[in-house]
Amino acid sequence: MKKQTLLFDFDGTLIDSQGIIQRYVEHLFKEYQVILSEEENFATQGMSITSFAQWIEKHKKIVIPEEELTVTDPNYLERIQPFPGIQSTLALLKSKKYKMAIVSNSPREYVELLLRKYNLEHYFGSVITEDEAPPKPNPQMLSMAMNELEVTSEDCVMIDDNAPGIEAANNLGIYTVRIGKEQGAANERINSVEELLEILEK
Repeated sequence: MKKQTLLFDFDGTLIDSQGIIQRYVEHLFKEYQVILSEEENFATQGMSITSFAQWIEKHKKIVIPEEELTVTDPNYLERIQPFPGIQSTLALLKSKKYKMAIVSNSPREYVELLLRKYNLEHYFGSVITEDEAPPKPNPQMLSMAMNELEVTSEDCVMIDDNAPGIEAANNLGIYTVRIGKEQGAANERINSVEELLEILEK
């Protein structure tokens, strides 16, 4: 595969945070008495906390204060860590001259805090978050990352664990790899980022 640019989702792809964030969301549900149907749960899959709060305000008329929308509570943050093998995999990819970017539906403050904490920031030539662009499946943040890296969609692979990121990449003609779950509309499926190199070197 002659593609040298990798666009990574953050939560659930590089960082093992989904369970922690889910518990934080459940805490907000309880505090603000939010109840969702099964269909509503599906409709909000992959949303950041900020996007989710906007959805709640629009559809449920419940306002969650802005200061509650970033997971900065140390009780939650200290339990969020990179998946096993992420550091060594990113180092190997960088040694092979891959360009890498993060395109995340999470807030920049949260993403940068964790990148610094685990010394991962130097692997990425671009970091685009919900602070700069509408959340996936809108493809704008992917386009912004490609512009910053000076590449085209033909150069890229998108790696994401959720359908919105795969949809965003598919809309731009980017080759897609889905992590962990069913393959869905992605071109490939892998169990972890550690398996990515096998696909790239096909």
